[in-house]
Amino acid sequence: MRSIKILFDQALTHIDWKLSLIYSERGRESIPPERLLRALLLQILFSIRSERQLVEQIQYNMLYRWFVERSFQCRWYFDAGLGFPKEFSAKAI
Repeated sequence: MRSIKILFDQALTHIDWKLSLIYSERGRESIPPERLLRALLLQILFSIRSERQLVEQIQYNMLYRWFVERSFQCRWYFDAGLGFPKEFSAKAI
């Protein structure tokens, strides 16, 4: 898992400039696109069937929290928060 995280971090550095265009300058703080991509990669790698299950697993699995770079004290976002930004960010990238 460490080697996958290192490769993914390197890949994100190549598209960082595109991801910075997605951030809004006004309104409430959104889920960072990097975290969304990390979470979706986990969903693919571990064959998690739905975003709801993905959120549940991120809430209690320390390895998943480490991979998405989420604090162990914070709750993860609810599953409705994963659907909209994914569709929005696909258009931006």
